[in-house]
Amino acid sequence: MLKKIFTKVLIILIALYYAFSLSLPVSAETILFEDDFSNGFEKWESVRDHFDMWSIVDNQADVFINTSSTLAELVPKDFYWNPEWKNIIYELDYNYIQGADKNISFGFRDVLNWYEIHFVGTSYILSHVKNGQVVWDNTGYAHIINNFSNHVSINLNEGKIIVFINNQEVINIEDPTFDNDYGKIGIKAGAGSVYPTHAIYDNIVVRSLDNLISKLSISKQKQTDINWANEEYDSAREWSDNFGIDRWGCLITSISMIMNFHGIDTMPNSEAVNPTTINTWLKTQPDGFIGSGQVNWMAITRLTRLINEEYSTPKLEYKMVPGNELTTAIAEINIGRPVILQIPGHFLVGDGV
Repeated sequence: MLKKIFTKVLIILIALYYAFSLSLPVSAETILFEDDFSNGFEKWESVRDHFDMWSIVDNQADVFINTSSTLAELVPKDFYWNPEWKNIIYELDYNYIQGADKNISFGFRDVLNWYEIHFVGTSYILSHVKNGQVVWDNTGYAHIINNFSNHVSINLNEGKIIVFINNQEVINIEDPTFDNDYGKIGIKAGAGSVYPTHAIYDNIVVRSLDNLISKLSISKQKQTDINWANEEYDSAREWSDNFGIDRWGCLITSISMIMNFHGIDTMPNSEAVNPTTINTWLKTQPDGFIGSGQVNWMAITRLTRLINEEYSTPKLEYKMVPGNELTTAIAEINIGRPVILQIPGHFLVGDGV
């Protein structure tokens, strides 16, 4: 992902006049391992003798530790893991409910040899343990939000470790002690003197970096999401029987995804940036919507300026590129900027080539 080093970022809107022109050249990515826990812990085994602390709740891996000085960790069973897998991206959704110790493990060979990211407050400690001893570590700033499904992505590539939390790069470092032993991924929880610890893990995916498509880390949102699907879009009750965001909200959903990608995730009133809050804010503006539900792009750029004044996030501007070819879209994506594509009757985000 392109680091956000500029205060102004351009949103490219590509108007595609023919639907068939939408197809981006996409290579197949390789998913090595995935689990959404819909089949329980079928693919997992305990490596620290506390399997009883794990349970499946709402098709998610739930761990609850109610004793001090305790570790609970699961790794994929050998049947589901190939030790030849190297250069990987490990992604998961991590919801920390209670406690003080926040842990994510990878590179697990055995209980004496592993990697771990340990989050404390607004800091992290990335450690490499060999034969029971920490041989290398790295510290810095990172924040796991409690009671929130944080999306975590860990890239391990020939000793280069890059970590994203909620699409923000928080670690980019090379481990000089890396010995080409990639081990397994893990889901891990611990309690020291402060307990209980309660955490939830879901949507585990491991991909190969060796033949991964060129795709940006966009947090997907859908206009049909039940959290906003039935909310009235603009003043749609006045001009349509189908008034919800699920019918008309493709553009504000795309805008929300683009804003989140650039780290703009909080509205001026401290609410989260999503289709609901963008829709509500546009309604409060005299020029937010034009005519029957047309989004005013000048209002969107003004919104990002207001958020910038409060949180020092990037200010977004836009450029509309007419035509039915994708040269501009591909160029933007290749430098790390997603685009919004317009086809007859619909808008969507372009994030991969």
